[in-house]
Amino acid sequence: MTADGEDWRDDPRWLELTLEKRAVALTRMEVIKRYLALERRSAEQADRFAAELGIGRSRFYGLCKLWERTGSPAPLAPYSEPVVPKRPSVKAERVAEIEARIGSALGSTRDRTPNVIVDAVARGWGDQTKPPARETLRRFVLQAIAKEETENGEVIRREANEVARWFGEVIVFDHCLVDIFAEQRPFPRRPTLTLAIDLFTGAPIGHAVALTPPSADMVVAAIDDATLRSANLSGGPVRPRIVFGSSYAADWTRLIKRFQSSGIVMSGRRSPELPFGAPTARLIGPRLGRLRLLARAGHEQDGATAGFDPATHPVLSLEQAKSVIVTNLATLLVERLGESGGRPLLFDLADDRD
Repeated sequence: MTADGEDWRDDPRWLELTLEKRAVALTRMEVIKRYLALERRSAEQADRFAAELGIGRSRFYGLCKLWERTGSPAPLAPYSEPVVPKRPSVKAERVAEIEARIGSALGSTRDRTPNVIVDAVARGWGDQTKPPARETLRRFVLQAIAKEETENGEVIRREANEVARWFGEVIVFDHCLVDIFAEQRPFPRRPTLTLAIDLFTGAPIGHAVALTPPSADMVVAAIDDATLRSANLSGGPVRPRIVFGSSYAADWTRLIKRFQSSGIVMSGRRSPELPFGAPTARLIGPRLGRLRLLARAGHEQDGATAGFDPATHPVLSLEQAKSVIVTNLATLLVERLGESGGRPLLFDLADDRD
């Protein structure tokens, strides 16, 4: 990429930046270009240009090197992770009570959905003491599930009624919103991301992106992507069992019949309203690379559009949004697969005859 050709405008890292950060990056780029255009440069001149940007000399020199190496303003933008609120401490006796009640709830059901366990603990708390805040309960529930899923010193991944002990044994399909905005009339909206997640490694092996709510078609698209992405992995092919949530709508019924016709072993929750978001939160976490994932917002009526500020948020085309997501997905995929490398996935999905 070269700055002269402005190819950096399509760089996913540039597209991810807020408008404020873009403005700062462009200002830094122009000041650096003026400094580097000087016939003779000195420390005093560097100080003057650095002061123009409100930074020190060493930081200014570092940005100059970044510009010369990359030819892009994207690395010049100020990066800062969101501040994580400090969790209040919980007294030891309170911890013991919370853990005992969670242990009792876990022992009474095979369901390991965190929200279900949290609800059960909160309902059964009684009147003698006040239950902890929901987020505190959720934190302890996640810790308890993680401890429970350890066997012979190794973490055993579980989702619904499935357990995975090697790559490709179980693939989980789930949906969430990505916290970027793309073009959509009448308002820009956050894209929906459907992920095909290998249960054993937590690797996002396939995906689909759309500016619509989650759908059965997105699961099929994620299967196609997972098949394609895994085709060049080493080792013999593996036929996964799958986990996914579904509703009673006709498109999900057709997809279930299609899976049955294909001989695919499947499990998961089916309910009047499509269940989604929790598996992504458990298996992927709050971020896909540098992108924030919103596992719960998709259930809110305005979750896809809430908080949009035209003065702050850039509006991407759908193709630009896909590029940003794919770049971050690829980074996490390599990180999660590690040296295992995975194996080709064989779904053999039957043709849709409807």
